[in-house]
Amino acid sequence: MKKFMGIATAAVFGLGIFTTSAKAETIVTTDVLNVRENPTTESKVVGKLLDGYKVNVLHTENGWSKVKLNSGKEAFISADYTKDTYYVTANVLNVRAGANTDSEILGKLKQDDVIETTHQVENGWIQFEYNGKTAYVHVPYLTGKAPVKVQPVVKAEKTTTVQDTAKAVATTKAREVAETQAKAKAEEATKAQEAAKAQEAAKAQEAAKAQEAAKAQEAAKAQEAAKAQEEAEAQAAAKAQEAAKAREAAKAQEEAKLKRLKLKSS
Repeated sequence: MKKFMGIATAAVFGLGIFTTSAKAETIVTTDVLNVRENPTTESKVVGKLLDGYKVNVLHTENGWSKVKLNSGKEAFISADYTKDTYYVTANVLNVRAGANTDSEILGKLKQDDVIETTHQVENGWIQFEYNGKTAYVHVPYLTGKAPVKVQPVVKAEKTTTVQDTAKAVATTKAREVAETQAKAKAEEATKAQEAAKAQEAAKAQEAAKAQEAAKAQEAAKAQEAAKAQEEAEAQAAAKAQEAAKAREAAKAQEEAKLKRLKLKSS
């Protein structure tokens, strides 16, 4: 069974979403994918999906997939972080260069081959990458259900080995899920710590600015007080000088008066 990968860019065609009988198997391709209330990154996060989770997609439009959760509620996820898986049901399926039966045949797929793509169905055709080229196949010959393989009858002694292997796979998957969840929690805790540090730093800066402003006000008041004191001292000195001059003038007048009196009496 061969696997063909789709181009890793989500594309929603201008004609919108088209229905098809071949409903794809949609799988999450990122470590943790936010489930949102509405199809926008500003919308409230109502849950998270882990890498490899199979999603029940109702339809996809403008890069957002409307999904039905296990709880029965409907929500939205970004289609950029999911991929659709189809399985070929025809014995031989033509791979074409365009979305029509008149276009060039690039190759052929056989029954149970796998196609993975992030593109949406357009007029009954799905786009994907085939040997490095953009290619199309007719959707009616695809299914989203993986083919059921008939297992050969094995001896009882080998059944235990198969069961043990299944348990080991389940244990490994559970451990991977737990590690992913722990990683997501650690990242959230780190972000919370960084936010708290940023708030503390902002508060410290505000406090420092307030202290600087208070010091500047105190310095301004001190300068004003010193200036007022200097002016008062200057005024006092000027008054003292004026008083001294007045005393000297009065003394000079008295001396002159005494001289005149002596001259008269002589």
